[in-house]
Amino acid sequence: MGEYLGIIVLIVVVAVIAITIGMFIGRKNSGGLHGNLMDSLMNQQQKMLERNSDKLEGMMSSMIKTRKKILDENADDLAYMSQKEAEIKSGGVRTTAKAVKEGLTGVESVFCKHCGASIDSDSKFCKKCGKEQ
Repeated sequence: MGEYLGIIVLIVVVAVIAITIGMFIGRKNSGGLHGNLMDSLMNQQQKMLERNSDKLEGMMSSMIKTRKKILDENADDLAYMSQKEAEIKSGGVRTTAKAVKEGLTGVESVFCKHCGASIDSDSKFCKKCGKEQ
């Protein structure tokens, strides 16, 4: 949980930097108090990032190791889920392709004279038994 808190703090710091830059970028060119304030803020934020770069690297390394561990521990389940998703999508593609084919060609299903399998009415051979129609 501490890892995530550090990341959240980093995100907030980066957001503050971005907002500060956006607010004062035009004013810096005009000099004066706003330009000095912008320089001061930029310098402080740069120093803070430099001081904490090792901590940030450590947090990122820890997050990567944690994600790798989770993936390694669940590899079999993830592979099973991917296979099932592929099967589901494959069935949907077949159904869609058949619907398109029937819609474009007007081909309907008939039954093989020899084995009774459902085949396209324009098929010369059965897809199941291979016999000529």
